[in-house]
Amino acid sequence: IIIMVAAPLATVSITVDSPPAIPNPLEHERPMFVNVEQEKKIFIGATPTSLDKLVYDIGQALGGPNPQSKIVMIRANRYVPYKDFMEVLNTLQTGGYLKIGLIAEDL
Repeated sequence: IIIMVAAPLATVSITVDSPPAIPNPLEHERPMFVNVEQEKKIFIGATPTSLDKLVYDIGQALGGPNPQSKIVMIRANRYVPYKDFMEVLNTLQTGGYLKIGLIAEDL
């Protein structure tokens, strides 16, 4: 009998102001695409560049503060020698670009 009498007295109403359940859409940054082709041909998007100018040209293409924090995606087909591909990857890493992704597509 005591529980039945005390239970309604323990009820306390608290007003809670909670945010809406709809989350804000996250803005995803678009990555920069680097294409490596045969004979050491390198393209940033559709713009040709060379291995020596790669880091500078990507910095110019990305623009804005701290371009090294941006995502760079590398794409190459099966006919590109592994050594050429790794030179591009190592050049980007040496230049401070550490967010590098590899694209594998069946072309």
